Amino acid sequence: MKLVWTKRGIKRLQSAFDYIADNFYLDYAIQFDSDARNAALMLPANPQLGREAFPEINRPELRKILCRDYSYWIYYRVQKHKVEILSVRHTLMNIRTPRQL
Repeated sequence: MKLVWTKRGIKRLQSAFDYIADNFYLDYAIQFDSDARNAALMLPANPQLGREAFPEINRPELRKILCRDYSYWIYYRVQKHKVEILSVRHTLMNIRTPRQL
């Protein structure tokens, strides 16, 4: 399987990085970015690693995985030959539908 970052996924990762860098420490933001990318890199070999992101709407291809040591979900879509990173969102954000990603 191939890993693909969507434009929105890249934008949300950058927004999270900027927020962490501006409000905490640059080194913490750099480590977050590295950990988020490493978590995403595991997905093509293990696409079911995360859990269903929206079980109530019966879309099992939409999944999320927690970025280790950080309060951010990485939302992704499992397709036949690729895993698409859709978004990176803080766990306190109440994301109820794919449109809110």
